[in-house]
Amino acid sequence: MDFAKTDAYLLRLSGAENYKALTPVEKEEFVFTAYERLSLYYAESMLTPKVVALQTLYMTKSASVDGEEGVALQNIRKAGAKSYSLEGVSVTFDDNATGDGIAPDVLAYFELLESQKSRARVGRLV
Repeated sequence: MDFAKTDAYLLRLSGAENYKALTPVEKEEFVFTAYERLSLYYAESMLTPKVVALQTLYMTKSASVDGEEGVALQNIRKAGAKSYSLEGVSVTFDDNATGDGIAPDVLAYFELLESQKSRARVGRLV
């Protein structure tokens, strides 16, 4: 894992304000955690700085939403609830969500790579 390349990518990325507001130690912790989470599902050779950066960005955005209400909703979802309502506010959890904490952009990227691999190519040698 190359923290310097991942950090440089994130610092240039628009919409990474939550990441940019972190201390250097927190940045390293988020990047390391993102890398470790992705390495559970994908080969380490596939984990480019861009992929790790996208996962880190997703995690820092999620962390900023968490707060007390976010943690409470996460606990309700982990308990298996499909929906929750309280005082005129209703939340319905997406059954199609991965639940493994992988960023949708990262999932889409790996799905694209997989679809490109499986295409049959016909060619001619000259």
